[in-house]
Amino acid sequence: MDGAGIFDPSLFKSGADGNMMMTLQPKRLSPHPEAQAVSFNVKTSTAKGFTLVELLVVIGIIALLISILLPALSRAREAAKTVVCLSNLRSIMQASMMYSSENKGIMLPCGTQVEEWWCNILDEQTDISAKDQTTGKGPQGGSVFACPSGNYDVFPVSLTGNQQVPSSRTDDNNSMAYARTSFYTGKTIDVWYGMNASDDDANPTQSGTPARRYQTASLQHYMRTSVVLKSADMVMFFDGLIYNLINNPNRISARHGRKTQTNLAFFDGHAATYKTEELPGGLGVAPANTFTAPILAQYQLQYPGHPMWLLEEQY
Repeated sequence: MDGAGIFDPSLFKSGADGNMMMTLQPKRLSPHPEAQAVSFNVKTSTAKGFTLVELLVVIGIIALLISILLPALSRAREAAKTVVCLSNLRSIMQASMMYSSENKGIMLPCGTQVEEWWCNILDEQTDISAKDQTTGKGPQGGSVFACPSGNYDVFPVSLTGNQQVPSSRTDDNNSMAYARTSFYTGKTIDVWYGMNASDDDANPTQSGTPARRYQTASLQHYMRTSVVLKSADMVMFFDGLIYNLINNPNRISARHGRKTQTNLAFFDGHAATYKTEELPGGLGVAPANTFTAPILAQYQLQYPGHPMWLLEEQY
């Protein structure tokens, strides 16, 4: 029976002996309304902000990573510039070899009797070209004559014969462009490379620089590439200024590797990077007699197999 005294058959069942047994089923209780209200109003949060100390630690780590990466990026940029410079020198050498091939073995002159310079000759007679500096827009790069590690100033013509400027291998003056104007076309080319040449226009000999600047039109005075017996060792072009290293050996420029390296191009067409301190005259201020035969002979004893600068070094 339920609480009202009414009999409920569902509460009874037959047992094993046939007698009726009463079963009790638990009654489910619904949650108290107030308890439900409490459960809905309780909020939990797991979010946690950074403390000042944690922020400072993160900032410190970022600053440390930047300090490590920036020098590496700077070295990578410098290495890329060195590679471009080497490519320029190889292109110049290939054009020089093309000139010689088309002129019966005559070596590319540093200059001619009418002030036509080697860069103008290559620009006019081979497949390499350069922008015209006479546009008035300043030194013109973007050609194989422009070293990416050079500075964009023009070396004053008045200092061409100066034996004190540049004053050292790291002097910014030897990283400047030198303007060469063609006698025939009037085109002015900015060039950031020097040539292993001199003003000696006497008959070819077995001594002196391999390339020459000529002041006569007679072909019998022109040097031929056959005088270079060790083309893989003899320097033709270098990072630096103009020519005539005998007058100022500081025209060689230490412009790569944070002013510790110099690129050179050789008569066989290859180019390579050298530590400036291992070149004749070293890294600092080169002595005035650096490119004389006796000094270069001592240099070859100290650095056997290193670059040659004078023809007599071959013998």
